[in-house]
Amino acid sequence: MTYHILTSLPIASGFFRLKQTERVPFFERIQKALEEPDHTVFNQIETIRARDHFFSQADLALSEARIGQQPQPLQDGHHFYLLKDSPAGWEYYEGSYIERAPVPEWRDLMSLDIYEPSAQRYIKDLYHLTGGQEWRLLERTRGLMAEVDGLTDDWREYNQQYIDLLRMQFDWIGFLGAHKFE
Repeated sequence: MTYHILTSLPIASGFFRLKQTERVPFFERIQKALEEPDHTVFNQIETIRARDHFFSQADLALSEARIGQQPQPLQDGHHFYLLKDSPAGWEYYEGSYIERAPVPEWRDLMSLDIYEPSAQRYIKDLYHLTGGQEWRLLERTRGLMAEVDGLTDDWREYNQQYIDLLRMQFDWIGFLGAHKFE
C-alpha cells in the first residue's frame, strides 16, 4: 500500500475522502505504516521535523530509510496523511484518493424509487459527480411526465426516455446493449 504525508492537498481531478483525527493517533498510524514492510511512504522528512515534534529525532532517523524523499503524485487507491496548519493550530487528517467516483451498479440504482425527492437528489448529485452535463434534459423529461395524466402511453414513453438518459450516463455499455443501432 502506498501512503503520502502531505501538508496540503494536491490539485487532482479525482475524489478525496478525508477524516479528521487527533494528533496522537495520526502519528501512531504514520509510524505503523513505516514499520510495515509492504507499505511505501512518500514524504519530505523535513516536513514532519519542522511541523510537529511527535517523533523523536531517533525515530525519524530510523524512518528515513523507509521514506521516499521525493514527493510522488497521488494515484488511484493511494492513502495519505494530511498535516494542515490552521489559525487554531495543527489539524490532522487521514484520507484516500480515487480517480473515479464510485458509482453503484445500474441494477442497484434502479432499485431506488427514482421518483422520490431524496432519490432524485442522490441521482442528481451522482450525475454531476460523474461528469454529467445534460441534467436539463432529464429535468425536462420529468416535467413532461408530470404534465401527463395517469399511466398513459405518453407517460410510459417519457419514463423510458428518462431511464435511457440516466442509463447513458451510468451504464452506457448496458444502454448500447439494450438498443441495437444500425
